[in-house]
Amino acid sequence: TEWHFMVLSSKLNETYQAELQEIKEKVGQLSNYSGEVWEELKGFWSKVQGQVRDRNLFREHANDLRDSTNELFGKMKELRKSLDKEFQSTSEEHMNTFKTGLGEIKERLEKGLNLNGIFEDLKKMQRDFKETRLSRDHRSSIWEQLDGLFKEVKNKRYGGDSSPQGGNSTPAE
Repeated sequence: TEWHFMVLSSKLNETYQAELQEIKEKVGQLSNYSGEVWEELKGFWSKVQGQVRDRNLFREHANDLRDSTNELFGKMKELRKSLDKEFQSTSEEHMNTFKTGLGEIKERLEKGLNLNGIFEDLKKMQRDFKETRLSRDHRSSIWEQLDGLFKEVKNKRYGGDSSPQGGNSTPAE
């Protein structure tokens, strides 16, 4: 049985090393993060862990596969960090655009100009907001301002806290 285990472990190791080499080449060719390659790497590691749990691999083989896989995960994480930085930068640009627009609407609201027009502009901005990819922090910051402006418009339109929707304080949908 020991000889059988050695043969099985060696064959599995060869197969996994070949598969890992293919994944290494894919990772080496990436210039941006790829969720598909990440999932492939996770699936590969899951298979290896199953063989380790079933005790079909020598410890040395398992350790070598783990080290190589961890190295690839590290490279993928670096690519992900650069993608996250790019997303954060884009999100900040979108946030600044929204804040500028909301500031202009707030000025018009304070001057009491055309409440119906302001309300329609807020609805349009809300639609744009829903379609724009933003970070969680940026999204909540803009949402607070947008929601506050909707409430101000409703208060000025209908007076005080009375609203036609029975006190519902959510923005128009």
